[in-house]
Amino acid sequence: MMRFSLNCAGSYSRWDLYKTKIMSSAVANSSLPEYTLIGTPFSTFTRTIAIALVEKGVPFKQVKTPPRSDVAGEFHPFGHLPILVIPRPNGQEVHLREGQAIAQYLDRVAPTPALDLDEADACVPEKMWEFVSLVVRFGYPAIEGGVVQPRVDGLDACKHTMTEIRQQIKQAGGLDRLKDFLTKIEPLFMPEGPYIFGSRMTWADAFLYPLIADLMTVPESMFVSTRLLKWAKAMELGKGVQDTFPGTLAARGRP
Repeated sequence: MMRFSLNCAGSYSRWDLYKTKIMSSAVANSSLPEYTLIGTPFSTFTRTIAIALVEKGVPFKQVKTPPRSDVAGEFHPFGHLPILVIPRPNGQEVHLREGQAIAQYLDRVAPTPALDLDEADACVPEKMWEFVSLVVRFGYPAIEGGVVQPRVDGLDACKHTMTEIRQQIKQAGGLDRLKDFLTKIEPLFMPEGPYIFGSRMTWADAFLYPLIADLMTVPESMFVSTRLLKWAKAMELGKGVQDTFPGTLAARGRP
């Protein structure tokens, strides 16, 4: 339940007005046509788009399929996730692929609440997309490819102990790449927070959070700093994160 607080002048605080604006925007976006999100909730980048759809109040249904499945192959030439199926007035559908392309489309058709930066923010808007690119290019391989997926595969196969899996990850360079990414990405957070670029959530948060959420389920979460933990806790208070929790690794989901 949203609570409104009055300041000493008897008017709403700036934060309360901001929350009211978000709710009004979500109601307005509910009049958009229903979209279809192709991708398993287990997919981190699919979750990124789902978080944004929920936060923006855009109606959608989700087809839960793993990457490189027959269903994914129908919508993406390489079977990757996510895909957003966009209904068109002429009855045709547009299959929009790749997370950053989908993000830019959603910002155009549902500009509020904003998940991008504007010139009034503390830095140029392109810095936010720079951060997203770093997460996609370096964060995903370091966290998912180097640590989380080997952990999940090893445990599901029931062939190795936790210690053996840890040693395999270390020998493959996974721990070094993980620590390198975490060490280098944290200084890019703006100091005031609670989000990456200040007082409100942006696409930077939506892209990074699902990776950190997966990392928090494995022993290598010991390398996550206090600053990142505090940020993750702030993210967990949001409706987008809460509504997209089922089916994730933390919820004991699988593709």
